[in-house]
Amino acid sequence: MAAMTERVAGHEAGASSHPSWLKVGATVTGAEIVLHAGGGTLINAWEGWRLFFENLVAYVVSGVVLGLLAFGLLLRWGLKDSPKGRNRPAIAGMVGGVLSVLSYALFFVWAPVFFGATAVVLGRTGLRRSHEGRGGHHAALAAILLGLAALIFWLFYFIYVLIFKDFPVG
Repeated sequence: MAAMTERVAGHEAGASSHPSWLKVGATVTGAEIVLHAGGGTLINAWEGWRLFFENLVAYVVSGVVLGLLAFGLLLRWGLKDSPKGRNRPAIAGMVGGVLSVLSYALFFVWAPVFFGATAVVLGRTGLRRSHEGRGGHHAALAAILLGLAALIFWLFYFIYVLIFKDFPVG
């Protein structure tokens, strides 16, 4: 992704390699709604338009709530400059990575996708800031790895369900 200068949460972010938190949040939320509604329609027996639209409303509400938590709060807070000069993106990315893995306990909620994407974006930013001498190199790497692990597992799970029309566990 090309380097760009952007304004994040009222602070000048400088040359960065990540899109703004709003673009990332809108993209992931939109993809969640489309994939959740489309995947649910493909793997379940068709029960009519009424149930489809009821489920769609639930997907939109859960997607907006998770999007606001992951991107509106965690990602936006993590991208702000820390007053103590610490590597806030690395720390917030670690929180997002841990949440992405732990959120698999909430089975039919797409929280791992939201928090995994947040962890990767914050981890990349934290890694860049660690090269500027702010520390947090290991935390940034852990955030990226946890986020990617959650996203890769989710992708495997989603593809498995689409192919076999059943869950791999249970």
